[in-house]
Amino acid sequence: VYGAVVSRRVTGSVVSTQSTGELELGDDYILDLKKHYDLPNPEDRYDDIPEVWEGHNIADFVDPDILTKLEELEKEEAMLEEAGVYESEEENLTEEQMEIREKAGLIRKEKAVIRHQHRLNKHRNRTPMSERVIRKKQGIKRARSLSSAPEPMDVDVKFKTKKAKPSRDVSGLRDEKQIKIAKVLKKAISDKR
Repeated sequence: VYGAVVSRRVTGSVVSTQSTGELELGDDYILDLKKHYDLPNPEDRYDDIPEVWEGHNIADFVDPDILTKLEELEKEEAMLEEAGVYESEEENLTEEQMEIREKAGLIRKEKAVIRHQHRLNKHRNRTPMSERVIRKKQGIKRARSLSSAPEPMDVDVKFKTKKAKPSRDVSGLRDEKQIKIAKVLKKAISDKR
């Protein structure tokens, strides 16, 4: 390479490169990458059909015999239709099979309805209601006033009630005997102070 550069300088020949062309044309210069494509037929350099498109080779999809193959397929389809291959099998079903198909259709419809209702209810933004608000909406009075109510109510609502926690002085004791002993000891300690 070095010898070629020296010989050009000595002879005074000017070599046209892309960079010299770019300097001469300025803003009008357009980089032509296809000019250097090495193809068997140089006329194919500027073809509009790409060789590869979206990662697939275009040549894989080109078939010169496509029309003859299409005609053969159409003839084969016509023969199959004449032979009765595509006739409906609905006529050959027994009553039991027909009943099963009807039930399956009903099940599919029911599942679609359930799915639709779930989608409608899924997007509701509800805040949880307290027991008091639920009782008020349903018209249920408190337990104290129910005993004085003139007529019984037909509402069957069960609410969870919290159990009262034992006081801290008896929380770890098992039975009444231990609780009494603990109280006596507590009193004895407080008397000593």
